[in-house]
Amino acid sequence: MGAVAAMAITFLFAGCDNEEELVDFNFQCNIEQIGAEKSAKVHLVSERWIYWDMYDEISIGSNLSTESTKGTLINAAGDYSEYNGVFFSSMDWHSKYFLGLFPYNAANVIVGSQSSSSSDFGTPQIVLPQEQPYTSDITFARTVFPMVAWYGGTWASEPYTPFNLDFHSLAGLVRLQFFNSSTAKTVSEVQVTSKDGRQLWGTFDVKDYKTYDPHVEATEADGESNLHKTLRLTCDGGVEFGNDTILSFYLVVPALANMNTSTTHNLTVKIMANDGTSCSRDVTVNVRRNGITYMRALGIETWASSGPGASDRGLVGNGTADRPYKIYSPEELTYMRQAFETTPVVINNKTVTGDTYFRIMRSNIELSNSNWTGGIKNFKGHLDYYGTNSTRAVIVNNSSAPLFHSISAEGEVNGIVMTRTNSGLRNSDGMNISAFCLTNNGTIRNCEMQGVYNAKTNSNTYGLAGICVDNHGTIEGSGCTAEMSCTYGVASGVCLNNYDDGTITGCYASSTINITNSVHASGICNNNQGGTIKDCYFAASITGATIPWAGIVYASSSGGTVKHCYLSESATIESASSVGGIVHTLGNTTVDYCWCEGAIRGTVIGTIAAIVNNGGVVKNSFCNAPLKAITVAASSSVHYGGGLVGQLNMGGQLLNSYAHIYHMINRDEGGVLGGLIGNTTGGTVDNCYVYETTTTSRNIYGSGSGATFSNCHIVGGTDETPSGVANVGTTSSALSTLKEALDSRASAQGYRRWVMSATVPVLDTYTE
Repeated sequence: MGAVAAMAITFLFAGCDNEEELVDFNFQCNIEQIGAEKSAKVHLVSERWIYWDMYDEISIGSNLSTESTKGTLINAAGDYSEYNGVFFSSMDWHSKYFLGLFPYNAANVIVGSQSSSSSDFGTPQIVLPQEQPYTSDITFARTVFPMVAWYGGTWASEPYTPFNLDFHSLAGLVRLQFFNSSTAKTVSEVQVTSKDGRQLWGTFDVKDYKTYDPHVEATEADGESNLHKTLRLTCDGGVEFGNDTILSFYLVVPALANMNTSTTHNLTVKIMANDGTSCSRDVTVNVRRNGITYMRALGIETWASSGPGASDRGLVGNGTADRPYKIYSPEELTYMRQAFETTPVVINNKTVTGDTYFRIMRSNIELSNSNWTGGIKNFKGHLDYYGTNSTRAVIVNNSSAPLFHSISAEGEVNGIVMTRTNSGLRNSDGMNISAFCLTNNGTIRNCEMQGVYNAKTNSNTYGLAGICVDNHGTIEGSGCTAEMSCTYGVASGVCLNNYDDGTITGCYASSTINITNSVHASGICNNNQGGTIKDCYFAASITGATIPWAGIVYASSSGGTVKHCYLSESATIESASSVGGIVHTLGNTTVDYCWCEGAIRGTVIGTIAAIVNNGGVVKNSFCNAPLKAITVAASSSVHYGGGLVGQLNMGGQLLNSYAHIYHMINRDEGGVLGGLIGNTTGGTVDNCYVYETTTTSRNIYGSGSGATFSNCHIVGGTDETPSGVANVGTTSSALSTLKEALDSRASAQGYRRWVMSATVPVLDTYTE
């Protein structure tokens, strides 16, 4: 866990021998977390957080054996909702260095002595008891979770520099969860023995307490014997352990030097019942210093007078929101995947439903072809990460399989980041690919693809997606920041296909997508087949491309809506082919309130859509790129671009929209430009507006014929305008006339209302 809550603490010193050093210092005290119950020293909340409670006692100072060094952390508000408190201490001290030990407890004797040097301490010692009581989840480890903090500084002159005390745990917490599938028992005691010959209880020296790797070292004279190598968890009166029930034990083991994920305690755990039977199991514990260090779910299959009797059973937790099933390793993720390959899905003797909860507990779980051979199928329930959205779980998936083969309508995945560090993602089965998910029927929320995302499909028939291949559910707040590359097919940062029952909302792509021998690419979605895509944006720089590109959706021709999406001001899309700022090819779909603020370059370009076909509608949209280059690139055939639409064909519509492109729309040799439209073969244009282009003709469209214009305006147009288009001129009175005309037409036709900002009309606040 290792969660840290900052707290402003004031240390008040009194009764000092040296009056010159009688001063008040403001300390910044970083505590692992602050708790809710006054009776608990350290406790666990909702299976997620370890809390250090208010009103707990701390020893701090240069002589830790002195009773006067004991102080109490109090909270003026009386509860843990307020983090400001005061530490009161009255002690003799003659040093500018301080050492704190927590908890102060008479049973856990804390001793130390001042060395001859005023800048150093003698060795403090701390005792871990042999008997650690079995307690409920909220009060575990009440007296056996010691921490240490040290500060050494100087205060040569005022103002004094605030000090910082960072508390580090000197022990690791182990939770063992047992499932009883045999005879009901009353458990009397749990014995834990070190197989490595390490001392588990007794007196220890605190080492390296002046560093960020404090730890304890055994000091027992009989350390070579077995006396101090077995811990006892006592169960007063016994604990009932029925069939198919869950029982959790917590024990504290000493922290080791230079601890990391490969630092282990090898233990034998023996559960003893009142009737003389027992069950044992060897476990390997990866000790971490802060928070819950290790958890293991074991199943008791047989009770006997001796013998193992237990085996790996499932996942820690019981699947509820407060106590979800926990994933710490690739092995546990694999167990979860295998459980979803059966019907019904059963974990820990319980059937998984849409109300089952799972939680990723460790970041950087690594998957490879050796431990991950397929995605989780038809996932149901809720999967998230124990941290906040700013610290999402990172799963390193370097296998050839996705994390999810499919997510069911009862499935929700939240806060997972996928990353890759190799280019091993390949399609050898004739299918579209994604490292995250192939088919989503549920909800993917706050997830992201990062890293190096290189893939190879076996033909141009297939494609690569950052988050999901086929979406029939909801993808929300998710995106791709990976460096994507693909040798064949199509590629999209979030989703390849969004169907009529699918919604993509609040998603983003800020990744480069480099494609060779491919068909086309898009930032968010390749093909919107009747679904809804809204509140999405693209913010990457694409240069040197040779294929058609779209910032949001490549093709949307089967109904549905694309709304409130935009090409970011930081985005650039440059290609030797056609480019649409929002959509490349539009038909039978409405684009509503979308805009472009980025730079685009291509042979057929439109800041909103490259091509609008029959049934395609662009409305309430705008290009606001006065400082960005909108460039029609050279081509061996006709090439053209428009401020909003590159090619408007018969049956297409452009409504209530404007292009504010100022003087930066350009063309290479032979290019055709239009303020709104590059080329037209028909279609309808109503209530649209162009704010000053610098083409020689200042036309509202560049070439073609057949389009019907009504109530359209161009500011500063110099050529004869078509029927239904008014040349407003450039005076302020003309702009006021324009605003009135836009508002009147918008109201009459049910469009969104325009408001005047400076000299440029803009849409009012976006609403659904």
